[in-house]
Amino acid sequence: MTNAPAYIAARFLQRFIGFFVHWYVGGTRIFWTSTLRVLNELENLFGRPVGGSPINLINWGLRVLWGGVVCTLVVFAALVIYTCWFLLPPYALFRALDAIL
Repeated sequence: MTNAPAYIAARFLQRFIGFFVHWYVGGTRIFWTSTLRVLNELENLFGRPVGGSPINLINWGLRVLWGGVVCTLVVFAALVIYTCWFLLPPYALFRALDAIL
């Protein structure tokens, strides 16, 4: 039979680790799925050919190049946001422990 403090400590650690598993595993899946959905919509917006005339082909080529620039910026912004999101729990934990100690 375990005593109450050991049980409370075990449950605390279980919930603490469970939070981080949910934060990193579940959140990563949702974040990158959303990012890929946005990139897919941008691909549909910029990559669809308009017609067969030479002017339309030139415009389509420019749209593809511009779409590449926009998609690169979206990926860069997603990496910056993801990095901030990834470092938020350790930073908050560090700040909380710094305030306590």
